[in-house]
This record gives sequence, C-alpha cells and structure tokens, in this order.
Amino acid sequence: MVSNHHGPWTPETPKALQESNCESLKEYKGRNNAKGVDLNRDFPDQFDKHKSNDDEYMFGGRQPETVALMRWVTGKQFVLSGNLHGGAVVASYPYDDSSTGKECCEESRSPDDSLFKHLANVYASRNAEMRAGDTCPPEHFDGGLTNGAHWYSVQGGMQDFNYVHSNCFEVTFELSCCKYPPASELPKYWELNKDSLLSFIEQAHLGVTGVVVDEAGEPVKNAQIKIEGNDHPVRTTEHGYYWRMLLPGQYNITAVASGYSIPPYTTITIPDDQLSPVSLNMTVHRHPRSLTAGKSQLRYHDNAAVTTFTHFSVLVVNLLLMALGEPTFISNTGKSPVHTRRARHELDGISPVDFAHHDYVKMESFLKDLNEQYPRITKLSSIGKSVEGRELYVLEVTQDPGMHKPGKPEFKYVANMHGNEVIGRELLLLLAKYLCQEYVSGNQRIQKMLNTTRIHLLPSMNPDGYEKARMGDYSSLRGRSNAHNVDLNRNFPDQFGATSDNRVPEPETLAVMNWSLSEPFVLSANLHGGALVANYPYDGNPDMQSGFEYLTPDNPVFLHLAHTYSEAHHKMHLGQPCKNLPSEKFPQGITNGAKWYVLAGGMQDWNYLHTNDMEITLELGCFKFPPAEDLPTYWEDNREALLKFIEQVHTGVTGFVHSHIGHPLANTTIKVEGVSHTVKTAKDGDYWRLLEPGTYNITAVKQGYESITEQVTVPEEGSVSVNFTLMADDPQHWSSAYDF
Repeated sequence: MVSNHHGPWTPETPKALQESNCESLKEYKGRNNAKGVDLNRDFPDQFDKHKSNDDEYMFGGRQPETVALMRWVTGKQFVLSGNLHGGAVVASYPYDDSSTGKECCEESRSPDDSLFKHLANVYASRNAEMRAGDTCPPEHFDGGLTNGAHWYSVQGGMQDFNYVHSNCFEVTFELSCCKYPPASELPKYWELNKDSLLSFIEQAHLGVTGVVVDEAGEPVKNAQIKIEGNDHPVRTTEHGYYWRMLLPGQYNITAVASGYSIPPYTTITIPDDQLSPVSLNMTVHRHPRSLTAGKSQLRYHDNAAVTTFTHFSVLVVNLLLMALGEPTFISNTGKSPVHTRRARHELDGISPVDFAHHDYVKMESFLKDLNEQYPRITKLSSIGKSVEGRELYVLEVTQDPGMHKPGKPEFKYVANMHGNEVIGRELLLLLAKYLCQEYVSGNQRIQKMLNTTRIHLLPSMNPDGYEKARMGDYSSLRGRSNAHNVDLNRNFPDQFGATSDNRVPEPETLAVMNWSLSEPFVLSANLHGGALVANYPYDGNPDMQSGFEYLTPDNPVFLHLAHTYSEAHHKMHLGQPCKNLPSEKFPQGITNGAKWYVLAGGMQDWNYLHTNDMEITLELGCFKFPPAEDLPTYWEDNREALLKFIEQVHTGVTGFVHSHIGHPLANTTIKVEGVSHTVKTAKDGDYWRLLEPGTYNITAVKQGYESITEQVTVPEEGSVSVNFTLMADDPQHWSSAYDF
C-alpha cells in the first residue's frame, strides 16, 4: 500500500499541513511536493502522444519521489497494491486517463476491467461509508466504485503506471471527505477500513502462479505470460516465476519469450472459492539456433538477426565466448556446440571451497564448525556409531534446537546410506550451510521454515562405506555396503517377513530405527544415487516381482510428494534415462518402487509402516561419485527441490488431542475415513496427518475415551488445524461433564 500520495510523501510537506483542515490550502500547499508538483500527475502516461520507453522519457525531468517509486515498483515483483488518498470516499480503478482527451464522464477500461471492478468492490463493500456511495455529497458512486477516467481524467497517475509498466494491479482508495481529519477521528477510520485493508491484501492470491523454464530446466526471465483474449501480459522474474491475477473462470494461458518457441495454450480453471493461486509451470523450447561453418562463411542464426563472418571467425567467436565466461566449443561440422563447465566464484553465498568432497574427518569438521558458528539455530549430535566406530552425526537446524516443541513438525533428510552414492551427502552439507546463512541474513522464506519446522540432517548413514568408495565411480558397488558387507537398504524389518539380509540388524540400521522412533517425524527423504527419479512406496510386493505396482493407502499423498521434488528439480521431471541404462525411463521423473524393482528390507517402507513418517527415496544422479567440480551443478539442480520438499511437512491436518480437563493425550490414534493407514499423537498430544486437498472425516481414538469425529477440509495450500477434546469413557467423568 502507498499512503499519502498527496501529503507527507516527502519530509517537506507535513510542515504545510494543518489538522482538521478538510480542503487543500491555498496554492495546494501540502498536496504537492516541495517543488509544487502534484506527484499523481508526474508518472509516464500510456496515452501521452510523446511517450517512449527510453530512460530519457521515463525518468527525465520527473520528481525524485516519482523516480524513487518508479524504480521501486519496477524493481520488485509486486502483484497487487493500493494507493490511499483522501478528499472523497470511493474505490477508483484504472484507467485514470483515456485516449479521448475528455475530462470526465466516459469510462476508460483496461483489459482487466472486470478484475479491477472486483478488487475495488472487495474494498468498498467492506467499508460502510464507501459502500453507501454518497458519503461526500453531492458526489454519488454506485456501490462506492468508479472508473478513474469516468470520475475525472488524470494524466500521469500512479495506478495506471503500475498496471502498464509493471506486473502490479493497483487501485486508488479515497478514504475520507476530510483530507486531514482530527486525530480523535482516527479510531473511526480504522474501524471503517480494517476489514477492507485485510481483505484487499488477500486478493493477491487470486489467479495463477508458477515458473517458466527451458528444456534444460533453467529459469526463463522476462517471459510474457499471456491470456488468450486479454491484451495485458505479465512477465516472469529473474528466476522465472510469475503471478497472474485472474477472476474465477476458464482461461487459456501460454508463455512467450524472445528466442523461444511459443508453447500451445494450456487451459486452466480458476475456482470460485479460490484460497490460493492455481499452480502452472511452463516449459519453453529454444528456437533452432546454430553456429554453422562452411568453406566460405559462418552464420549465427537468431530470430531475424543474421550476422555473417568469414571462415576465420570460428576462432574469434570461440575466444569471445570463452572471455565472456561461457566456454562453447564450436565445430565446423554442423554439430551442436559442446558446453563445458563454467567457473563459479560463489553460488548462493557458498564458497567454492565448500563445493568439495568431504571424507569423514572433513565432514566432522564441517559440521562442528557450522554448529559453533550458528549455536542458536543448530545442534550437532550423534545417533550412534558405525561398525568401525564412526559417529552417525545428525545436525538439527531450527529455531531453538535441542528438543521437540509442541506443534512443531519434525523433518529429516538421510543421505549416503550406500557409501559410494555421495551426491546426497554433499548436498546436505551445502543445505545446512545455506539454511544457516540465509536465516541470519534475513531470508524470510528460510526464517519461516526454521521457525516452524525442526529439520534433522544425517549426511552419512554409512560413513564406513564412504571411506572405501572412490571418486569417479559411475556405477560400481565398491563402498555401497557397510563394513559387514551388508546393504543397509535391505536391512530393515520388512512387512513380508525376514530375509537373510535383514534377520540381524546392523548398528547403523538400529541407530536410525531408534532415532526415527524417538521423535515424531512427519516427513523425510532418503537420498541415493545411480539414477534420477523420485521413488515412492512400497518398494516390495507380496510376490516380490519387479514391474508390478504395490501402492500404499496414502498413494495420492506419495504421488504429490514425489511430484513436488521432481517438478522442482531442474532435470528430474524430464524422466530421461542414464547412459548405462538407456531403456530405463521414468515419466515425469517419478516411480513406484516395486514397479521399478522390488526390494525387501527398505528404509522407506519401514518408516511408513512403523512410524508416523512418510518417506520417499530420491535418486539424485546417474553418476554415483562424480568429480567435485560437478557439485555446483548438482546444488543448483536440487536446491529448490530440497526446500520445497521440506515445506510439504505443513500440508494436510495438524492439531492437538487433550482430555476434557486439558491433559495432552499421547498415543491417540488419528484415523481418516477410507484410508487404512493411521498416525498417533506425540507425547504432547500433537499430531500431523499429511493429506491432499479435499474433505475428510477424521476420528481421534484412544482406549478409555470416547472417540470424536470431525469433518475437515484441507486447503489447496498449507494445512488446517483441528483439535480434539476427548471425554473419559467412565460414569464418573461422564456425570461430571454432562449432569446439571
């Protein structure tokens, strides 16, 4: 919201203003800035006959306050805003100016006229004086709304600038007949406007949001998001994200970016009861660009621009691209260019020295250093020892670490279960450092994550196996098993009975089982290597035959979790096979474990069957032990997916179960009608039940208490809170509660 457009926008103007003065002073003192300029007439105007997009026109000769606002608006990714004025009581929406030159009385409609009317009405309908439309006679506004140009034409207004030159939809709100009312009336204005202000903010979640990437999964910035039949596009951010406000209805949408082919329109439906934006990610493909050389010339093809070089330019172009930091080796055979790795001086604030492989000693030092540097948000502990006596370190990253906080969900990542699959190990070390650095630097997303989630990172479940593995190992078994030569992902108790691999649990397995049972974990992932896919339970099936799906009662949730990681990963969602297994393709980058290949004694199945935890297995790359110089690419590919997966711990239903006298009821069973899998409350009576959006009947059941069932609607985004109060199932408590 921008307030006091006419008034204390600058430090000079308040001196000229007088409390209780309802009209402008002589020569509009106080309304204008210190140079006597009305700032709401000072912005570039879309109907100006001399308009231009160059800096001279956009910024030249404008007031410093105007320029500051323009740069702020165009530099941020605002979606919605309000401009708060006084002197009338009405919600005025674009356009303020028109192509007719008329001073009033004729609407000038934007391509989003219906949406702007809705936004204006959201505010006006919740303000009794504005809704009446006649608070400041003789003016009358039906429903408290007006099109700006219909009321009176304004050239150079801020709300039109926002809409035309940024992604922001802005409405102007005139809040009082008196421009500078006495302070004693401020409580009245707060009561009149409080609900309107909040409801207007909530409208930012209307419409559709997503990310635009290219075929390699890289974000495409400045792509236009176009709606069929609507001439107003919005553009993607530097990281490819977009937000497009839309009213409920069906729309055809696409993304247009220079140098890329335009994908077909996608049809989306914005629901009537929308609580959060519809999510739509789009992929665009580059136009066929080529650098080709023949006997006489080299041509660089890009849209309409074609530059011809003499034959020796192959070397010149090659050297030029290298100088620009994007080495591309160009052949004269007509084949595609070969891209080499580009040097990275720093990525996400992480030093190049951290993009290295960490053996046990280096990993231990890294974790201890991080814990010492960030003692308020980390705690380092060991959950046990390996066969050869190495600590199984877990780094807890959260606000106020050290113990479970009632109502705060527990999350874990486990990596390096197979000692020679090392990508996950290094990613968790990088993730730990990234979370700590971003938290203290003020990253609001990371602060929210750590303030509301207790995150546990086990970088290496098999440190003994890692010490036997060797860098450069693409697909061997060296270092895969622990020091007893046992595959730890075959060593957990299995629902279909004991095997030779899990009859005797290994120290590492026992440590992880005890740890997993000691905390009320809600969600986790097991990080592997050797493929690129998100694998969800079950891993086994009754006949132990590969190629046949065996699904959990929570398959919709597991599908969502697998898709969440795969779609956020730069490449996983493409479903491409590894070079040594060309026929092994995974549509959308996900698979059911048993359909891929069956295994008994896996960790993800054990977690689902014996704890409240829903776990999937993430295969993070074909190369099991890649060279260290590849680690920055793995980090870039996985960072957003790692974060987004953690955030899924806050989906579904959560709450507490207490007795009628307020005692927490631990070990209460939480049942979902139609789903045979249950979870149980933790020691403080808190529970979490991951569920897809929808309506469910949920029952709390505990021996010795009357069961209670509640109907719950899980929203499209986030979770819903449902608390249960159970009455003891005995005559004395019943009489105390119900007799009068």
